[in-house]
Amino acid sequence: MPRFSPLLFLPAPGKTLPRAGRGVAQLVFPVRPIYGILSETAAPAREKGRKQNPMSIQLRPVTAADYDGIFALWNSTEQSRRAMNPVDDSREGIEKYLKRNPSTCFLAYDTGDPDRVIGVILTGHDGRRAIVHHLCVHPDCRRRGIARLLVRQAEDALRQEGISKVFGLVFKDNGPANAFWEEQGYSLRTNLNYRNKSLNDQVPKGE
Repeated sequence: MPRFSPLLFLPAPGKTLPRAGRGVAQLVFPVRPIYGILSETAAPAREKGRKQNPMSIQLRPVTAADYDGIFALWNSTEQSRRAMNPVDDSREGIEKYLKRNPSTCFLAYDTGDPDRVIGVILTGHDGRRAIVHHLCVHPDCRRRGIARLLVRQAEDALRQEGISKVFGLVFKDNGPANAFWEEQGYSLRTNLNYRNKSLNDQVPKGE
């Protein structure tokens, strides 16, 4: 299990969260556990003149009891809805996933409204390589650094389990997501073809 510490992750006023390098996300930066609070000064709105309500963000591990809140979050954005399938993303499917990966999945919430899930990342591994599933932040809560916090917390948890490399799948037509992952140091592999096969008639094989 990751060792969580109540440290604050608050850059100096006017500073933004540091970005990863351009290589594959493999021991890219020395991240400590950041199970703490993200203040408004940590990630100001990138768009000029854009107003945001003050929030105090905390991260914690995902449990099976969080399913309803996570499912509602996934349905708040079209990109997440299109990535879901009725088996793996069902309540039973997520419970099974969390049993296999109890220490590498995290959610974000506002301390002012702790019952509402505003961000989530599911990551799992086979003992050698890890994969990111369903990183999602609610549209109303974006551009605050929440996604970066979730990615770094998940990467730190994976490192503590001895995992040295992680990958993820992103729709080609999702420009903002591809730009985000590039900023986090996830390089695009152009020398591979991604192939999959459905072993369940209820799970679509994709395009």
